[in-house]
Amino acid sequence: MIPVRHDQQQDWLHCSLCLKKSANEVSNLYMTDGLHPNRAGATRLAELMYQAIQPLTPQQIEPPVTDPVITEPAGDPLPQGDLNNDGRINAVDLTLAKRTVLNGGAYQYQQAADLNGDLKTDAEDIRLLTAYLTGQATEFADAKYAAAEQQFEKGVHESTNAGFTYKDYINLDNSTESSITYAVNVRQAGNYLCTFNIANGSANDRSMMITVNGGNDKWKQSFLTTGAWTVWEERAIVLPLTAGINRIRLQSNTAEGGPNFDYLRLTLTDEPVPETYDPAQEQTVQQLVSDKPTLYVASDSTAQSYSASKAPQQGWGYYLKDDFSANVTVDNRAIAGRSSKSFYDNGRLQSILDVIKPGDYLLVDFGINDGGASNPERYAPTCGNADNPTTGSFEYYMTFYIKGALDKGATPILMSPTLSIKNQTQPFKAGYRNIDSACQALAKKYNIPYFDLGAAMVNDFNKRDYNTVKGYYMGGATGGTDFTHFTESGAKITAGIICSGIKAMNIPLANEVR
Repeated sequence: MIPVRHDQQQDWLHCSLCLKKSANEVSNLYMTDGLHPNRAGATRLAELMYQAIQPLTPQQIEPPVTDPVITEPAGDPLPQGDLNNDGRINAVDLTLAKRTVLNGGAYQYQQAADLNGDLKTDAEDIRLLTAYLTGQATEFADAKYAAAEQQFEKGVHESTNAGFTYKDYINLDNSTESSITYAVNVRQAGNYLCTFNIANGSANDRSMMITVNGGNDKWKQSFLTTGAWTVWEERAIVLPLTAGINRIRLQSNTAEGGPNFDYLRLTLTDEPVPETYDPAQEQTVQQLVSDKPTLYVASDSTAQSYSASKAPQQGWGYYLKDDFSANVTVDNRAIAGRSSKSFYDNGRLQSILDVIKPGDYLLVDFGINDGGASNPERYAPTCGNADNPTTGSFEYYMTFYIKGALDKGATPILMSPTLSIKNQTQPFKAGYRNIDSACQALAKKYNIPYFDLGAAMVNDFNKRDYNTVKGYYMGGATGGTDFTHFTESGAKITAGIICSGIKAMNIPLANEVR
């Protein structure tokens, strides 16, 4: 028998115990915290301890072994929960996780053992792993990746500005050559909401170009000012990831470089990926500014225009132009994953206000992504007060859209969110009635048009065959569960309902609806 260091003795005993037993047997030897042994566990550990301290011959003794101190990431991250990287999550991983806790959260297994994404390894992670092994849970919490443990070019580790959550953050150089690459490990392929915690104390947008796994597709992500270098805020984008290791690279797009990076959090989502960056399209947007009235669309993935490669998915904003005369230009700025808050925070509203002119219209439709408290980057709950809205509320952010358009001589038009039929059968009922009430109150306060799109869709869809309506949603077309986003036929029907609503409004734009 080869002895181990005194401070490794308990780890060795845990390992000896766990390797010979099933997950359920191991769990029964511990208290409910998953860390401390109960009476039966203590008895068994005492037996193992007695065996471990028998007299040893000189040939059996080896010098103490010191665990390496890892200050930089060594290769790819371990899969979440699979601490020994053998492709399985079992009692061995539970033993290693407990060892990590007993050693004070040593970095060696830090990321893989951090199952709840709080950037530390503690008893809560042991509880989650035990629940997984005993069949009480099938997934872990969202994974977090500290920027300080990622690869970067032309930048430094820094801890000057308070407010970050890990040991330090990454400050990229003021150069278009600076970048950071997150190596992340996901258990299944899909679309992931990638949320970056950043600080930007400059006044300018430090936008970056994003690529995944070295592919040709690029996404341009804005990182507007957070007001100060000590103010950290989350900015998010939906990206497609494959099962296993993925590399998300962010390349600085301006001479100022990127913002300071604290962490990246991943959340599996059924939301679609935004359209990729197209420089030609960006130029076309500027060329759309003309003497004709322009209808700008500020919304989310339900309205976003999708390329032919995403068929049959399409957003209602794509078809609006078909229902207006040639006297009106439709400029659809909708983008997936946005709320009234994140559309504003990411500079999408400002890009519209920079070009909108007297006689134009701003069609605003948010609410689907505003109510998720687990996503601070988007969270803008209704407060029920349009006259004096609470800072950070839905009404608070919507005021920026309304006043921004009015200040430019344009007309804002508010709408309630589109109808989702997930978990619904006919007769359908409109959701997001809190958003509906907030929009009605705002429209009354500012004397601007409002259309209850959700109610109008309910009225229309309840008159149609149920299977036909199912075909209007991606879930009906693919056999999946997405009954929020539209197929081409559903998007076209919804666009027609919106235009019918506009036609009934007492505004000049109504005269241009075919």
